[in-house]
Amino acid sequence: MFKKLIFISILSILSTVVFGQGKITLKEEKTSDLLPMSLYKTKAVGYLFKVDEGEYEGVGFKAEKLEETLRNDPEAYKEFKKFQRKTSIGKVFYWVGSAAPLVYIFSIDAKNNTDEQLIAKGITALVVTVASYTTTLVLFKNAPKHLYNAVEIYNRNLSAG
Repeated sequence: MFKKLIFISILSILSTVVFGQGKITLKEEKTSDLLPMSLYKTKAVGYLFKVDEGEYEGVGFKAEKLEETLRNDPEAYKEFKKFQRKTSIGKVFYWVGSAAPLVYIFSIDAKNNTDEQLIAKGITALVVTVASYTTTLVLFKNAPKHLYNAVEIYNRNLSAG
């Protein structure tokens, strides 16, 4: 009798740990509203989430705070990883685009470079910068759809289970 009681207790604890997650609510906010100390108003969007009736909290750049909750659902977690991958790759392209003009400046050798070489280096740096920033914008624009999809999948699987 005592063993059955312990078994049922452990089973109920495990079921609340695995299946006791609450519904996730995700909402957009202007970044300047999230950071009241910002000096200018921007159209950039940040995301807040809450689980069940909890308080809204910031998702963060790569949504690390939301990752722990979504990890319980493999299908939602797979979609969430796409979001993180796009933001990570976008960040790399951002830094490449930012570094290109500096590389150009440090590659100038006035004594050994001809005017044509300097122009070619400048055009290369400009093309790398524009291409990198464009790629960053595209990735950052497309990444949130994966976050929304992950939350939708999680909530759908939560209500189905």
